[in-house]
Amino acid sequence: MPKSRVQKSELVKVYRQALANAKMAVIVANKGLTVVQTEAIREKFYANKEQFLIIKNSLFKIALKQQGLELPTEIFDQPLALAVSDSDEVLVAKDITSFAKDFETIEVVAGVYEQAAVEQSIVSKLAALPTKDELIAKVVLTIKAPLTGLVNVLQGPSRGLVNVLSQIKAQKTA
Repeated sequence: MPKSRVQKSELVKVYRQALANAKMAVIVANKGLTVVQTEAIREKFYANKEQFLIIKNSLFKIALKQQGLELPTEIFDQPLALAVSDSDEVLVAKDITSFAKDFETIEVVAGVYEQAAVEQSIVSKLAALPTKDELIAKVVLTIKAPLTGLVNVLQGPSRGLVNVLSQIKAQKTA
């Protein structure tokens, strides 16, 4: 059933809003995802506060043009989907790259990063980076390591004294 003009304008508005709010948007070629696979992707994305949209190419081109973005025209020769995150640019790239490995029916073709069109290679590089949470954990461990070492050094003499006293006690009782 064809979409009405109002429905089409609403879709363009949804695409524009997704692109405008996105820290990272990944455009993937959708070469036959099943409904079950699409729902699995959407569930994972929803849990990470991301979106996964199956897009209508002609309307998406309009939204891109209105946002001042330009992508190569050859990517529009196939069905596309859009993975969007407005909070973590690395996580969405990791998630969609992971799904591309799991489901051979999707392939990353381009992206929009910080309101600029980027190639597939940039998305791959972003996917290889650690996430924000992983980086925070590494910083905390880096800060914690010297402090842990200092505590162990300071406890060393008292631990040694306790060991010597316990050995003396064992010798006296024997």
